[in-house]
Amino acid sequence: MYPTPYQWALLETYKQYPIPLSPLQFLQIYDGLSYGELAVILGLSVSSVEHFLCDRTSSGYRQCAEKHCRTLAEIHVLWKHSAQLTPERIQAWCQEP
Repeated sequence: MYPTPYQWALLETYKQYPIPLSPLQFLQIYDGLSYGELAVILGLSVSSVEHFLCDRTSSGYRQCAEKHCRTLAEIHVLWKHSAQLTPERIQAWCQEP
């Protein structure tokens, strides 16, 4: 099966949205979230998260990779629309072909 033009258009839209969120932006939205929980979401160590969130002038500062910021944006969309989603629906969408 070859993707249809519509499917290609969906992919192009998906690649542009949602707009990536920095760890700081994500924590501002979910202000009760700990660095440890953010680390779990990103699949990184707490130390890495601390490096992303320390003062930019600090020698320990590291910029968060865009793929991680994209993950945070996707999680935000998922959580924002959680009232319309169920775990079963997500599983159905993500099942192997």
